[in-house]
Formats: sequence, C-alpha cells, structure tokens
Amino acid sequence: MTIVIAGGRRFISTEGTFEQNMPIVIVGDKIVALDKDLSIETRRTFEAVGKTVVASLMNPHGHFAWDVFFDLDRQTCFDIPLGYIKYARGFRAAVEAGVTTFRDLSCVRDTDSFARQAARDGFLPGPTVYACGRAVCRTGGHIWWGNREADDPDEICRAVREQARGGAD
Repeated sequence: MTIVIAGGRRFISTEGTFEQNMPIVIVGDKIVALDKDLSIETRRTFEAVGKTVVASLMNPHGHFAWDVFFDLDRQTCFDIPLGYIKYARGFRAAVEAGVTTFRDLSCVRDTDSFARQAARDGFLPGPTVYACGRAVCRTGGHIWWGNREADDPDEICRAVREQARGGAD
C-alpha cells in the first residue's frame, strides 16, 4: 500500500529549515519520495496540516535494556531475563516515537545482539538496531561490571575484535 503524508511542514535537517506542504510518500515500509506527490491511484493519504512531519529519527546513543527504575549495576548483574522485556518495551516506544534507527551502546550481557536479531527477523516490531556488544572500558572504569575491561593498546584491540567476532556492529 502507498501512504502519502501531506500538508504538514517538514524539517530539512541539512539546512536547518522547515518546508511547508512537502509530502512524504511511503510504499510498504520504505520512504520512496520526498518533495513530490507521486500519482498513484491506490493510496491512503494522511493530512498533516498544522503539524510537523519528520521522515525518521535516529538515536545514536541509547541503552534499550536499562531503565531509570533501578541502579545500573543491579540491572547489569541481575536483570538479564528482564532485559529482554525491557527491549520489547523500548522497541515499542521507539517505533511509536518515530525512531527508525537506534545505536545501542552496551547493555545487559549481549542482549543487544539478540534483540537486534529479533527485530531483523520480525519477531518484534522495532527500529534498525546497531549493537555494540559490551563497551570497552579501562579496568574499574565506567560501568566496569557490565563492560569488557582492557587497559593497554593490545588488550583494547583484542577486546574490540572479541566484540566484532561476537556480532557487534
């Protein structure tokens, strides 16, 4: 099905400006045209008069499996199964907010790579996830209990290679 979002104003991020009445044409799950209305007979049109339309949003730094209810070490060390439920909740919130791409920067014991696969395989509706695996930090550094510790250049290279081998983006 083709969807046209028409009549609203759209933010042009490359110029820092807003353009009025700039349609967005969506076919299936892809944006196929901006700035012009394709003449397609089978379509559904949403009027966005008086609204601002954003084609998609990206979150370049987030943690789907962490929340603000408990401290981070408790979540990282003990909430592993609950992390997957938090992912499902976070996916839903992201989709409803218009986030189409999310870079997950470390989480609860590699849940980011499993959640990424669940979204790719269609098990959960969610954004495109770029998973970092476990962040690399110095020994005793930032959230050391859930990250991969490394101190010298060789250890850091080894840690990064381990994350890449484990599926980190």
